[in-house]
Amino acid sequence: MGTITIDIPESTLALAEAMAAREQRDLGNMLARMVWFYGNSFDYSDGVQGSANRLSGATIGETLKGFLSAPERGERAANTIANYRKALNAAGLSEGTALASVDRAKAREIVTALQADRKASSANLYITNLSTLFAFAIREQMTAGPNPFDGLRIHDDTDPGERRLPFTDGDLEKIFGTAEWRQATGLRRFSLLIQLFTGARSGEVNGLEPDDIGEFNGIPVIRFRDNGRRKLKNKVSQRTVPIPQQLVDMGVMDLDLSFHDKGVSRWTNRLIRSVIGDQKKTQHSARHTFADRARNEWGLDIAATNAIGGWTGGALSAEISQRVYGGKPSIRQLQELTSKVQFKVIS
Repeated sequence: MGTITIDIPESTLALAEAMAAREQRDLGNMLARMVWFYGNSFDYSDGVQGSANRLSGATIGETLKGFLSAPERGERAANTIANYRKALNAAGLSEGTALASVDRAKAREIVTALQADRKASSANLYITNLSTLFAFAIREQMTAGPNPFDGLRIHDDTDPGERRLPFTDGDLEKIFGTAEWRQATGLRRFSLLIQLFTGARSGEVNGLEPDDIGEFNGIPVIRFRDNGRRKLKNKVSQRTVPIPQQLVDMGVMDLDLSFHDKGVSRWTNRLIRSVIGDQKKTQHSARHTFADRARNEWGLDIAATNAIGGWTGGALSAEISQRVYGGKPSIRQLQELTSKVQFKVIS
């Protein structure tokens, strides 16, 4: 029998290579299967190429759409959606890219490219998002495993001192001693304070609505929940937090939230920069301050700290919650713990 030569487009060859790697088959065998599948009409016309795409499984775009609309995940915040799209763009993966075309070698190539022109911390966020998308696709049987991004990560040798730092007492005295803060009203006066006393993210605080501050069974609380002004980061971010007495005494219960001041974050960060020269200290440092003092000064355990600040936690946090509280800490239990939360230099 003579040799039959077939001119195969690069895109189709790449598809065959990806499928062969995924199914651990010989490339020649995979091409033979494709020839058999299409029969004598193996001419790679537009219609045949469409069939080839269907054979390869779902695309990145289909996966992203399914992931963002999955009912078990709830509605996703706009910035979360944007972050997944940024990860795909940074990785050079278009919505039309077939999942099957991204194997382990391609994933490592993407990781290397991500590492080239950005900080390790930023690159690792993108890698985590990519891994999450592929894990979803595998779980939903949109493509076969294993996850090409599983376990991939860039070593972050950034000195901890170069990351966001918590505020010191001296920093807080400078910030809350300014005439600008003392003359401020509304959320501009309370935004940073609420973050310091609850560990909340700036976006969570600056998007509060009037009904989000009130009482629960006689306990002053802040309800962090999705509303018309913003969506929260994830399910764990949805929480009701007792307000420490010092913050109540400062008048937070009378805070007027009827007006949505969209410039709060810019104003607060500008205030911080005006008195603190360290660029590693911003409004987000308040969240670090809460976490640091919860552990080292106030004696809050991991489970309570995570429940108040909206951190995801992990196995250890879940174990402590079950062992100490019999489950997630109640509002009453958290109120007792937050009685320890105070800042002596703030008045």
